[in-house]
Amino acid sequence: MRSHQRDGGAADPAPIPSELYGELYTSLNPNLADVRVPLLSAGNWGGAGLHLRGNVEGYLAVGSTQKYLQISRAALWPRRLQRLS
Repeated sequence: MRSHQRDGGAADPAPIPSELYGELYTSLNPNLADVRVPLLSAGNWGGAGLHLRGNVEGYLAVGSTQKYLQISRAALWPRRLQRLS
């Protein structure tokens, strides 16, 4: 359950199937609300949507009072591919 979401994650477009979300998965997943160290989460709109979603959801769920979210609007791949050619 995602406590930072108003609906608790009920509207999640890619929920973890209940048969996969068992005791082992729960024990390996940290409670992000317990994280108290400073956090910098950096993502970009031009990257894969799954990674940006993780950046934002992680930022929202972390319990730290010192947290920063940086999102770039530029795509990373064209610049990286340009350097290689």
